[in-house]
Amino acid sequence: MSAIPQTNFRSAATHRHAWLPNGRLHLSDGPIDLIIGAEGETTPVRIAFEKAEQRLTGLLSALVAELPALRSPVTDSGPFLVDVVAQRMLTATRPHRANFVTPMAAVAGAVADEILAAMVATPGLTKAYVNNGGDIAIHLAKEATMIVGAMSHLTAAAPDGVVTLTA
Repeated sequence: MSAIPQTNFRSAATHRHAWLPNGRLHLSDGPIDLIIGAEGETTPVRIAFEKAEQRLTGLLSALVAELPALRSPVTDSGPFLVDVVAQRMLTATRPHRANFVTPMAAVAGAVADEILAAMVATPGLTKAYVNNGGDIAIHLAKEATMIVGAMSHLTAAAPDGVVTLTA
């Protein structure tokens, strides 16, 4: 991973951030707990991390504002949602509407997808990922690869195997 200057680029946000080993960024806001990595040229990686933090600002409060609807069962026509992340959640769960499901089933993945989308709007990234409690959004450019550990039990100290992802 590219070496990122560990400066404080925080906005006037309510979330917390910390730099982790290997240039990863930890962002946390209430139940949202993200581990973010990026590779590429130094300036684009720094900008991508800044965009991730900027996009997290206000994201939780927007979801909380729609919480009653997010807890409602998914149907052919509802629930009606305004926020883009809430809509991502609905889109992910709608194919499963024949069974009881609410958009909340997709909250972690939708948040990871949204933060990654903000990051990859920056040209010059070769890899980026956002891990939100195990729901992981991954971006790989052109010929980039990523090796991901696969675990059968959360208590395991090491992966049972690995998966190599390609663009």
